[in-house]
Amino acid sequence: MTAIDWLVIFVVLVAGGGAALAVILSNAAVTRAINHLERSYRRGKTLELEQLQIQLVVQREAELQKLLSQDGTWRGIVQQLLADAFPAQAMAVEGAGGWLTLTDVSDTPAQFAVGRQDESGETFLFSVSRQAVTRKPGWRGLLTSLFSRDIVIPIDASLSPTARVEVEAVWRHLADRRGLDPQALPRQAEWYLVNRRPRRRG
Repeated sequence: MTAIDWLVIFVVLVAGGGAALAVILSNAAVTRAINHLERSYRRGKTLELEQLQIQLVVQREAELQKLLSQDGTWRGIVQQLLADAFPAQAMAVEGAGGWLTLTDVSDTPAQFAVGRQDESGETFLFSVSRQAVTRKPGWRGLLTSLFSRDIVIPIDASLSPTARVEVEAVWRHLADRRGLDPQALPRQAEWYLVNRRPRRRG
């Protein structure tokens, strides 16, 4: 083959690669837009549900103050949140008292993480930060997201009308125990649960 033939092949490959990349980026933009609309719709509906159940929410806040004054009771609250978020795993969660261990707590951003006391390496992050639950931008973030096993679930009234109140109460309790200074959060602060499952080799 002549140099011109090789040049033509190279140009065709570059053009084809560029077109494929453009399609991927376009699809990613459309997906982000759809996800944003879904989040906005879900957010509005769950806040409406919370308002309808406001008496239950206020009652639960009072109960949480008493519960969290007892040592270790935060685990039961977190286990119930996990059971609500992952119904298929509910039996395992409910039947494994004490299987959670606190791995991290922060006041900036408001978040805490718990992990399994086994070899799975599975962790659960509760956070108000969108940056904490999404992958970093760029090629590395794109590749990571393609192979990620993370599951992100909004903590809202779709799980329970009192879910946001419960997770914030647990966060404040854990932050106080760590000597942190938890700041006031917006009344409608969004909480997210991230289930992180390390990929196993072999």
